[in-house]
Amino acid sequence: MAQNLTWQFDDYANLKTLAEASNAAGVINFVFGGTSGPLGRPLSLATFLASYDDWPTNPWGMVQLTLVVHAMNGALIFLLLRRMLVYPPVAKVVGVHSQWLALATAILWLWLPIHASSVLMPVQRMTHVSAFFSLLALYGFVVMRQLQGGKIPGFRGMLLINLWLATTIFLSILGKENGATALTFSFLIEIFCFYPTWKRQKIEISNLVWRAWIFFAASAVAAALLVYVFSYWTVLGQVFELYRGYQWNEHIATQWVISLEYLRQIIIPRSALLGPFHDNHRLYGWTDAPPYVAIVVWGALLWYSAQVGRSQKYSIGIRGLGWAGFAAILWFFAGHQLESTFIPLELYFEHRNYLASLGFCLFFVLALNHFWTAAYRKVVPCTLALVYAAFIVTSLVQLTSLWGQPLLANDLWQKNNPQSTRAAQAVAQNLFDLGYQKAAFDFSDEFIREQRSLDMAILLMPERCQNQSEVEQARSFKQIQDLVSKLQAPGGIPTGLAKFGGAVRNGKCSRPKENEYEALLREILERPQVNHSPKVRHHVYYELALMAKQRNDPNEYIDYLKKAFWDYPTISLAQLVSAMLFKEQRIEEAIAWIDEVVDNAPNAALHTAWRDTLQSMRRALTDIKQSLDGPSFPPDAQQLPSQ
Repeated sequence: MAQNLTWQFDDYANLKTLAEASNAAGVINFVFGGTSGPLGRPLSLATFLASYDDWPTNPWGMVQLTLVVHAMNGALIFLLLRRMLVYPPVAKVVGVHSQWLALATAILWLWLPIHASSVLMPVQRMTHVSAFFSLLALYGFVVMRQLQGGKIPGFRGMLLINLWLATTIFLSILGKENGATALTFSFLIEIFCFYPTWKRQKIEISNLVWRAWIFFAASAVAAALLVYVFSYWTVLGQVFELYRGYQWNEHIATQWVISLEYLRQIIIPRSALLGPFHDNHRLYGWTDAPPYVAIVVWGALLWYSAQVGRSQKYSIGIRGLGWAGFAAILWFFAGHQLESTFIPLELYFEHRNYLASLGFCLFFVLALNHFWTAAYRKVVPCTLALVYAAFIVTSLVQLTSLWGQPLLANDLWQKNNPQSTRAAQAVAQNLFDLGYQKAAFDFSDEFIREQRSLDMAILLMPERCQNQSEVEQARSFKQIQDLVSKLQAPGGIPTGLAKFGGAVRNGKCSRPKENEYEALLREILERPQVNHSPKVRHHVYYELALMAKQRNDPNEYIDYLKKAFWDYPTISLAQLVSAMLFKEQRIEEAIAWIDEVVDNAPNAALHTAWRDTLQSMRRALTDIKQSLDGPSFPPDAQQLPSQ
């Protein structure tokens, strides 16, 4: 149904060097050259090597492999819950249908429509790879705890558990940094499944050590996050203000509201509101009511669940549901503690619920099982289950079908997210592709005017140069200049900058002229939002380098290439600088540049790959330098012999 899906906004940035992974150096550059997170996510990038033939023409081919990983994750969830639900403290609530309940939970989780974007956006395979190792970590943890009878493990058992968790969680983090939350998940499993078995066990050294480990598992991720925040407080504040365009406290306030939106889409999904375009989500502050309402709702749900779980006036089944609901809420927030708190990421992404939604899936299945057991007429819970399953499947079919019809999908997503720049760009591009230039310009002009969107204005300029008069081009360029002075969030500037610059350099634009475009680039560079954002600054520097090349100014061309390299180091840029230095007969400088590049490679793997790739160039430059310097003679032999 989704075979005709297209690439999405993050795919090119992360996968663009996959085409170069045809040899050992190219593979290393691709796998270890990632920039999505502080560690580069090499394990996830390595899985894309299996999709080498699909780039850049077949996004569906990449999605097919992601579907396989998604199914594997569902199987791991079944195996995990199958063990958890038969353990004595939980089995009292579950009854004799544990395997069927584990299977139903896994199926419900696999079918959740909110997971569609994580599956159908090719680059979001990173979420699935990380989740696979997180689930593997939790499954191994449960197996080892059950082998110890659920009691406090001995020191050897503790060592094995920690080795297992350290290895698998590290692999999960190499898939995506959110894999660290698996440690918090292991704490929740220990507390709700195994703690009731040993909580009254005699206090011994192993008991104290294990309790200390539990405290560590519960707090390690949050503590590390707080240390990170306080260590980089000034930098994070600047990133929020200059790159995201709002304050960090507004980010936190909005996340509380978004958490309820996530919950609604997990329980009662609306296909039309699910999709990839949630940039420009409404921002809330602490002077607005919705964040406080969200906090009260979550607090009330936690309090009520705990009260039901503790109350003796309810049956063991109802009390168990109370604790299941309490655990589901904690599980949900544990899954969001990195991506939806202090780190300056975008406000809203559906894939953040990939593992966070599992607790609610289990709660719904356990609730249905309880009502099935308690109901006098089984037809009522059976009907409810069938209706809900049909609703979930229908929503999923509608959503996947929508992804397979990009023209319809982009139009619908834009209507439901009218302030989304990405959605507007997708609709405008569709109109241009279909030949409706006037409609595309009218739609885009209205969006630029209402949203003051510099991103859209830049993206549209190549089309204006090709289809509009010089007067209209000059008016639009003046609009871009005005928007630069009001710039708030610079992240979307690179989207259309390269095509805009290419149109100017190829003479397709009557306005701006080359000098006007170069002046615009310098004006953009002077904005503090760009000056503090290396990823955006890199693109501006590269455009300035190309303009210097256009002016036949090799020195400035090289200088800007170097600046672009240090903002976003790539082997291709390093080679280009070396080649230009050689062309300008600055051979010693070229050799020194190669040494500097290799010495400052982002990581050890790239250090090796870049050294191997550049050593032949360095050797050739060294040979040329020696030949130009001439042969070396001892001082007494440098003169010709006298006659």
